[in-house]
Amino acid sequence: MRIFQLTVLSQVATVLVLILTCSQTSLAVPPPDVLAQNQTTQYSDIVTASSQACLPQTYTFNNVEFRGQLTRCDFGADGNTSPNDLWAYVSPSGRRYAIVGLGNRTVFVEVTDPENPVILGKFQGGASIWRDMKVHKQYAYIVRQQNGLGIQIADMSDIDNGNIVMANETTLGVFFTTAHNIAYNPDSEFFYLCSPNLNNGVGLVAVDPTSDPANPVIAGFWNTGTDVHCHDALVVSYDTGVYAGQEIAFCFAEDNGLIIGDVTDKSNMFTIGSLTNFSWRYTHQGWISADRRHLFVGDEADETDPGLGIDSTRTYVVNIENLSQPFFVSNYIAHTLNHAIDHNMMAVGKYLFQANYTSGLRVLDVSNVSAITEIGFFDTFPPHDGTVFFGAWGVYAGFGDGMVLVSDGQNGLFVLDASPLLNIPDIPSAALFPNGTKKNRYISFVNNFGAAPGNFQVRRFIDEGPPEVVGWVGLPDDRGISEIVPDPPDPAISWPNLIVEVGDCEIIPATTYQVLSTNDNYFFSDPFTILTSGDPDGTQTWGDVTGKIFSNDFITLWLRADGYVDVWDIVAVLHGVTMRPLSAGADRLDLAPEVPDGIVDSLDLQSVVDAFESQPYPFADSSECSNP
Repeated sequence: MRIFQLTVLSQVATVLVLILTCSQTSLAVPPPDVLAQNQTTQYSDIVTASSQACLPQTYTFNNVEFRGQLTRCDFGADGNTSPNDLWAYVSPSGRRYAIVGLGNRTVFVEVTDPENPVILGKFQGGASIWRDMKVHKQYAYIVRQQNGLGIQIADMSDIDNGNIVMANETTLGVFFTTAHNIAYNPDSEFFYLCSPNLNNGVGLVAVDPTSDPANPVIAGFWNTGTDVHCHDALVVSYDTGVYAGQEIAFCFAEDNGLIIGDVTDKSNMFTIGSLTNFSWRYTHQGWISADRRHLFVGDEADETDPGLGIDSTRTYVVNIENLSQPFFVSNYIAHTLNHAIDHNMMAVGKYLFQANYTSGLRVLDVSNVSAITEIGFFDTFPPHDGTVFFGAWGVYAGFGDGMVLVSDGQNGLFVLDASPLLNIPDIPSAALFPNGTKKNRYISFVNNFGAAPGNFQVRRFIDEGPPEVVGWVGLPDDRGISEIVPDPPDPAISWPNLIVEVGDCEIIPATTYQVLSTNDNYFFSDPFTILTSGDPDGTQTWGDVTGKIFSNDFITLWLRADGYVDVWDIVAVLHGVTMRPLSAGADRLDLAPEVPDGIVDSLDLQSVVDAFESQPYPFADSSECSNP
């Protein structure tokens, strides 16, 4: 080993000694009920005090600034003024309004002057903990889950003069009464009722307001299956790529996971894909990324599940480039001690704005889904965090200039300013390897298709384009390694269940690769999916396995990759070699050349040390594999 490496490892040893000498308590994830002890009493006191006093509070924040607030007391003196969901409306004159659901009414608030929000009017609407609303043209459509009498339709055409008129409250001609949520696609101008009292509560009910906004009509039903309820939904239209011209619905189906439907033809809406075999607890709500490659999903029950062991807010990333075969990519776990249940979110550009109950508004940079980072927050529920259902409920960040609205069940409506985030430059990331260096890779997969003869096609998806066939898995050589060949082998390959390594000299970073089993041109299996690391511009992140270690009295965690290969990455692998229970994920640590071998050992440590020294990519020489 070179002297420089010895110097590096001596630094590592020093850090590792500090880690390993910590008490066992500090290195173990606490039982899930540790933070929940006495919470019932604590939170009862907090909520009671908040309801009775509505006192000004001290809020913590970063890159998100306070502008204005309406407390629960500002909304009224009765006991049904706890805000739930909210949405927004911008009038033709450019004036801005918040539409806020309360326990027994919907309130319209002008927020054009963010420091002086003004209540303009309200509509009573039966007591309900859950109320939801969306906007079509100058109309607000409001539903509730309890004590409902259909859709309330508010005409906001004269809202600039302080006039909001109840245009209708309709049961849609079929005695529709209640729904948990209402989704809206501004491109198609259709509404979708979520968990309604129609169609046994499953799927979505499409509602058409286009001909007569005050008298919308039911346009069709999407049946997602027995007891498969859409707790919430996001509906978008595709105008580019392979799905151009199609209207797609993403159904967040509680313990049934994610269901994806084609709702283009309202007389024939059908399911095209799902992700149900993931360990969902209660899939609650989500939002699509700006490039429509990924879906960010919140699970409202995972933070409180003892089986998972981590109570910090968790956000899941699902690849949806192939809508018929979505797959889990990664998850972001809030490592800043904001122990809170996620609730609602909205993505705008590269930012994801989240209302996460007791930790308030959290803003994530999701431009790189493999390294999501929190870049701003405003804690609307300051007493302390916890996995209970108090605090921030709804968020709206669609104004485009940094104004953000947040509804908090205990502390009212917040008008916040996230414009400081718009001035944060992207973190520069230098390539770890010189331009032109061969980045030789192997993609590995397990043949779980059985021993039947067949061929294996390799294809890839880049951006929103259609799948591109890269080639076929050739016959393995005496080492058991196959090259990608242009045509399927003849005769077909018959393999037992073992690992096969597919050589490819020029695998494209940040691309989805799939291996499919075929027989006589018939694809008879689900594809095995491989994600290549790195950014689309070719910047490689090999060797960047973690940020650093984070520890306090309750929890110790390895933070996500930070864009640099440094001593902490070496420590993380060394930590993994010693088989400590809290080392970073094995999939990130297993870097042994030439392919991951399922073991974290000294070869992986040597690989990261090489990357730390900016050595060339340590996989096989370019002569050892061939281009397709």
